[in-house]
Amino acid sequence: MKSLLCLLALACSSLVWADPVQPPHPAAMTMPPLPASISGLPLPIAVSTALSMEQRRQQELVANADKLDQANRDLLAQNQVLKLEQESLDSQVKQLQNDHSTQALWNGAGAVIVGFLLGLFFASSNNKRRSKTGW
Repeated sequence: MKSLLCLLALACSSLVWADPVQPPHPAAMTMPPLPASISGLPLPIAVSTALSMEQRRQQELVANADKLDQANRDLLAQNQVLKLEQESLDSQVKQLQNDHSTQALWNGAGAVIVGFLLGLFFASSNNKRRSKTGW
C-alpha cells in the first residue's frame, strides 16, 4: 500500500512540476510579408494583370449572358411560330377527317342508289321472261 501511495505521489508531483505549454508569441503569428513580385513581374504589374484578367472574365460572362438572352428570345419566337403551325395543321386534320366522313357517306348513298337501280332493272327484265313462258 505504501508503494502504491508513493507511485501516486510521484506521478502527481511530476505533473505539477512539468513545464506548461506556452502559446506562441503574437509577433510570431503575423503573416509573412508579401513578395515583391509574383511570377517574375513587379507587384503593381502583377496586381494590374490579375485585375485585367478578372475584368476580361467578367466581360466574357456578360457577353455570354447576352448571347444566352438572344438565343432564348430566338427560341421563344421559334416556339411561337411552331405553335401557330401546329394549330394550323390540327385544323387541317379535322377538316380532312370531316371530308373523309362526308365522302364515305356519299359513297354509301351512291352504292344504295346503284343497288336499287340494279334491282329494278333485273326485276323488270325477269318479269318479261316470265310472261313469255306462260306461267
